[in-house]
Amino acid sequence: MTLRDELVAQRARSAERYGPGGMAVIEGAIDELRAADRSGTPGVGDRAPSFTLPSARGGRIDLGDLLGRRAVVLAFYRGGW
Repeated sequence: MTLRDELVAQRARSAERYGPGGMAVIEGAIDELRAADRSGTPGVGDRAPSFTLPSARGGRIDLGDLLGRRAVVLAFYRGGW
């Protein structure tokens, strides 16, 4: 099965699950993302700006503190539909 086939099948499953109204919301969000100005968005291999975020254990994690001490992997999870 090709990626295109998988995507068509996933879209069909989503349409069954969410119905026409739900799909309209999803498609609207996709259209907004496509139309958004992403000129400042970092690309693969770009350096991330320094930032501090809450940790899973209640503390704070500073990217600058980690760099140079260990490998850092950033994963962005937009959330579930």
